[in-house]
Amino acid sequence: MKKINKTLILVSFILCFLTVINPNNSLAQADSSGCKISDDNIFFDLLSYEVERFVPSVDENGNTYLQGAELRHAKTNHYRKAYMKAPEVRMMYDRYASLTANDPEALENVESRVLVIDAECNPIRLFYGNLIGSSKVTLSSFFKMLETAKNLKHEKLLTYVEERVSLRPKEANDIFEMLRSDLSFDPTFISSVFKGEFLEELRPGSKMNYRVGGELALLAFARRGGKIRNTDLQKQMKAFIFLPESYRGLKEKSKTVVLLSTGIIYVMADLDVELAAYALGQIDVSVSVLKISKLHDKNGIVCQIDEVGHWYQIINGSKRRECGFSEFLISSFIEGSWQQAIDASLHPLSFNDIGIALEKTSSKTIFY
Repeated sequence: MKKINKTLILVSFILCFLTVINPNNSLAQADSSGCKISDDNIFFDLLSYEVERFVPSVDENGNTYLQGAELRHAKTNHYRKAYMKAPEVRMMYDRYASLTANDPEALENVESRVLVIDAECNPIRLFYGNLIGSSKVTLSSFFKMLETAKNLKHEKLLTYVEERVSLRPKEANDIFEMLRSDLSFDPTFISSVFKGEFLEELRPGSKMNYRVGGELALLAFARRGGKIRNTDLQKQMKAFIFLPESYRGLKEKSKTVVLLSTGIIYVMADLDVELAAYALGQIDVSVSVLKISKLHDKNGIVCQIDEVGHWYQIINGSKRRECGFSEFLISSFIEGSWQQAIDASLHPLSFNDIGIALEKTSSKTIFY
């Protein structure tokens, strides 16, 4: 039977594509993350590999004996056997998406020898043009794959990411670093992860501004089934968020103090408390929000709220209408004077749990 090479037009197209994105035709075996991929020459070897062309049997009228799915299966099996000894190509998911976005059948005949590699080096098989298998990645990798699929309008990659990609658990410190990193996340893009009117009902703010990037990222992490890694399997992790009863007179109004049951203290800037508390609850962290109206040190009250809801402190007998809330609160945690600021009768369980958490706290577990 006649032997053929892969379509010259396809080879030319791919050669042009690879030349644009890799003008030096690099022979490197790894991408920037150290993931092993095939160099361009191996890909060209696969495309130029000689095979027998699939020619279906026909009757006297020229009609194929096999029709529909049976004909398609026969063609697939033919090329699977024909390319059995051809080189295998490991191709990054974004390159695969670029090659097949406008022509879903561009790799149809050679798909049995192509391994699509996800953002964290996990291999994905192709079958009838569909991505087969599953991936477990970090949230940042999930966003990269999702953005690639949406930018290229690649429906099959998009389906795979939305249905077959799960997330790795995160350490507590990584969770709060995410909440800090608003500028690392695009709120508009992240909002596309959610369906319908979910965000409207949650009301994260009148605008998707940069200040809620981290909170929305954590909510997306929870939406994808992400969990916090808790080393104490017998107890649920708890978070205590301390808010001032009033913001009038505070030096740093944007800062929020969070204490974890592990003893770690975080001072968070521009935290959307309602959204963050909801997202933390979705990853199995029990959240308590406590409002503080006075702060103590070992000698007595250092800050309190006056009759008009304004914070003040007395310094050398003079009233100063300002207060460094987060600074004094953390000092009270270290000294033990925090107990005077929280009404144990109103928050008996939280009061006890805060004390237990602070026994684990040291200067090395406070993150500003």
